[in-house]
Amino acid sequence: MTCCPVCGGALPDGRAPDAARAVLTPMQRRVFDAVRRHPGVLDADGVASRIYDTADGGALDATGCVRAFVCSANKRLRPYGLRIKQAGGYRSGYIITNLKG
Repeated sequence: MTCCPVCGGALPDGRAPDAARAVLTPMQRRVFDAVRRHPGVLDADGVASRIYDTADGGALDATGCVRAFVCSANKRLRPYGLRIKQAGGYRSGYIITNLKG
Protein backbone atom coordinates (compact mmCIF):
# COMPACT_ATOMS: atom_id res chain seq x y z
CA MET A 1 0.00 0.00 0.00
CA THR A 2 1.06 3.55 -0.76
CA CYS A 3 0.10 6.41 1.58
CA CYS A 4 -1.39 9.62 0.28
CA PRO A 5 1.09 12.41 1.12
CA VAL A 6 -1.80 14.85 1.53
CA CYS A 7 -4.16 13.04 3.91
CA GLY A 8 -1.99 10.09 5.02
CA GLY A 9 -4.65 7.59 4.02
CA ALA A 10 -3.74 4.29 2.40
CA LEU A 11 -3.88 4.06 -1.39
CA PRO A 12 -4.02 0.69 -3.10
CA ASP A 13 -0.89 0.38 -5.26
CA GLY A 14 -2.91 0.58 -8.46
CA ARG A 15 -4.47 3.90 -7.39
CA ALA A 16 -1.23 5.81 -6.78
CA PRO A 17 -1.00 7.15 -10.38
CA ASP A 18 -4.57 8.44 -10.23
CA ALA A 19 -3.97 10.17 -6.91
CA ALA A 20 -0.67 11.60 -8.16
CA ARG A 21 -2.42 13.27 -11.11
CA ALA A 22 -4.29 15.51 -8.68
CA VAL A 23 -1.13 17.31 -7.56
CA LEU A 24 0.12 18.06 -11.07
CA THR A 25 -0.44 21.31 -12.95
CA PRO A 26 -2.62 21.03 -16.06
CA MET A 27 0.39 20.84 -18.42
CA GLN A 28 2.25 18.40 -16.17
CA ARG A 29 -0.91 16.28 -16.12
CA ARG A 30 -1.03 16.31 -19.94
CA VAL A 31 2.59 15.09 -20.07
CA PHE A 32 1.91 12.42 -17.42
CA ASP A 33 -1.21 11.21 -19.26
CA ALA A 34 0.51 11.16 -22.66
CA VAL A 35 3.38 9.03 -21.34
CA ARG A 36 1.08 6.82 -19.26
CA ARG A 37 -1.30 6.06 -22.14
CA HIS A 38 1.41 5.32 -24.69
CA PRO A 39 2.46 1.68 -24.88
CA GLY A 40 6.22 1.52 -24.49
CA VAL A 41 8.53 4.51 -24.74
CA LEU A 42 7.27 7.92 -25.95
CA ASP A 43 9.91 10.34 -27.23
CA ALA A 44 9.86 14.08 -26.47
CA ASP A 45 8.50 14.94 -29.93
CA GLY A 46 5.67 12.47 -29.36
CA VAL A 47 4.90 14.02 -25.98
CA ALA A 48 4.97 17.53 -27.49
CA SER A 49 2.58 16.56 -30.27
CA ARG A 50 0.14 15.22 -27.66
CA ILE A 51 0.25 18.12 -25.20
CA TYR A 52 0.04 21.04 -27.63
CA ASP A 53 -3.26 21.53 -29.43
CA THR A 54 -1.99 23.97 -32.03
CA ALA A 55 -1.33 23.04 -35.63
CA ASP A 56 2.20 24.44 -35.42
CA GLY A 57 3.15 22.10 -32.56
CA GLY A 58 3.23 24.65 -29.75
CA ALA A 59 6.35 26.27 -28.39
CA LEU A 60 9.37 26.85 -30.62
CA ASP A 61 11.40 24.58 -28.35
CA ALA A 62 8.62 22.13 -27.54
CA THR A 63 11.00 19.32 -26.54
CA GLY A 64 12.75 21.70 -24.13
CA CYS A 65 9.38 22.53 -22.63
CA VAL A 66 8.63 18.81 -22.27
CA ARG A 67 11.90 18.34 -20.35
CA ALA A 68 10.98 21.25 -18.05
CA PHE A 69 7.48 19.85 -17.43
CA VAL A 70 8.94 16.41 -16.68
CA CYS A 71 11.46 17.84 -14.21
CA SER A 72 8.85 19.84 -12.31
CA ALA A 73 6.29 17.01 -12.41
CA ASN A 74 8.80 14.59 -10.91
CA LYS A 75 9.10 16.78 -7.81
CA ARG A 76 5.36 16.47 -7.29
CA LEU A 77 5.26 12.74 -8.13
CA ARG A 78 8.03 11.78 -5.68
CA PRO A 79 5.75 11.45 -2.62
CA TYR A 80 3.69 8.94 -4.60
CA GLY A 81 6.74 6.85 -5.45
CA LEU A 82 6.47 7.65 -9.17
CA ARG A 83 8.58 9.44 -11.74
CA ILE A 84 8.65 10.14 -15.45
CA LYS A 85 11.98 8.72 -16.54
CA GLN A 86 13.99 8.79 -19.72
CA ALA A 87 14.18 5.23 -20.96
CA GLY A 88 17.75 5.62 -22.21
CA GLY A 89 20.20 8.45 -22.65
CA TYR A 90 19.71 12.04 -23.71
CA ARG A 91 17.01 12.45 -26.37
CA SER A 92 15.48 9.07 -25.57
CA GLY A 93 11.83 8.55 -24.79
CA TYR A 94 9.92 8.68 -21.53
CA ILE A 95 8.22 6.07 -19.40
CA ILE A 96 6.56 6.18 -15.98
CA THR A 97 8.29 4.09 -13.33
CA ASN A 98 8.37 3.59 -9.60
CA LEU A 99 11.21 5.43 -7.89
CA LYS A 100 12.91 2.06 -7.41
CA GLY A 101 12.78 1.34 -11.15
